[in-house]
Amino acid sequence: MKRLFWRCFTGAYLIQAMLAVGFLFPIILAARGYSIGAIGWSMSALNLAAILSRPIGGWATERWGFSGALLLAGVLSVVSTGFIWAVPGLPGMISFRVGLGMVGGISMVAISTFQGLVIPESQRGPLFAILGIAYVLPQITVVPLGEWLLNRDLGIAYLLLPAILTVTATLAGRGLPSPESLRQDQDRDDWGGWGDCIKTSGIWAMILTLASFSILNSTTLQFLSLPVREKGLPASLFYTVNAVTCIVLRVFGGQFIKNIPRYLLGCVSIMIMAVALTGALEANTSLTLTLSAVGYGCGMGFGFPVMLALIPDVFPPRLMPKGSSIGMLSMDLGFALSPLIIGALSVYLGTPGAMRAIAWGQLVIAPTALILWKISIKKSKSPVI
Repeated sequence: MKRLFWRCFTGAYLIQAMLAVGFLFPIILAARGYSIGAIGWSMSALNLAAILSRPIGGWATERWGFSGALLLAGVLSVVSTGFIWAVPGLPGMISFRVGLGMVGGISMVAISTFQGLVIPESQRGPLFAILGIAYVLPQITVVPLGEWLLNRDLGIAYLLLPAILTVTATLAGRGLPSPESLRQDQDRDDWGGWGDCIKTSGIWAMILTLASFSILNSTTLQFLSLPVREKGLPASLFYTVNAVTCIVLRVFGGQFIKNIPRYLLGCVSIMIMAVALTGALEANTSLTLTLSAVGYGCGMGFGFPVMLALIPDVFPPRLMPKGSSIGMLSMDLGFALSPLIIGALSVYLGTPGAMRAIAWGQLVIAPTALILWKISIKKSKSPVI
């Protein structure tokens, strides 16, 4: 199991690194003169495509296994990058983002299913905390690299990074065991139906929690670079400090939260992140931006591993490919909606005001999700969720 766990870690890091490169994509579009509305649609295109491709990811994982799904993602990443030069202007950029959205949608369903089947329920707390490092590590590796390339007018090299990372993930995923071989239940050929997933206790609480987390995280990661750089502050400072805080908490903080119910910790983490984002938007110095990043990292450090663990908490192994599709789709929903909301509200509130409105909204949505969890637990009498 140890070897498979670290293969989970590697795959998650490489695909998240591919997605993290896109955090700086508004910078390259703004430099080419596109409006915030056009930038919003371009950023949203990736996430809308990811939503549509999640079922494809579940289908590919069930039929071709983890290695086959990652191979499909690798091929799509190369084709998507070609759209930048094959289709000139903004349509080419949006096509590029759509293709990468499909890459992320397919590959993350495969990886999430792999994680859910490899990591036993009794070890989800500490192991998902360690696995969460893979999801935040790109912020202190490829994001600074991407900004370094952009600051030196190496835009082409920056745009090639997603394909390089995805193809590397494809190669790293060769020879993974089949999904059926990792199941411990009896009928290993039965993967259930979508109706079974909808009837599963806790699904709606999970969807709302994951969507709330993702809409807030998407707003922060995809758009904070714009107001921060307008104040003359380095955008990578927030991402780097946030990532380091997350890593420290995930390595050393597991013992402090192991007895806290995961659904409760997830909702509280969302509220902490919302307050920290508000602080980051008010920051005028590197010190205040750093303190806000530490606060955001405290929420995300515990919150993101919890979001990953909630999916196998809710769905049994038989439903994991489809359940992972639903869970990842829920997170995509936030990433798809936030650019559209930012684009619409920025006309009236400005970009910082629109981001602040999204942050405050999660202070209502997260407690609502907590109520749904309580109702689901009371009905199911499940000690896990």
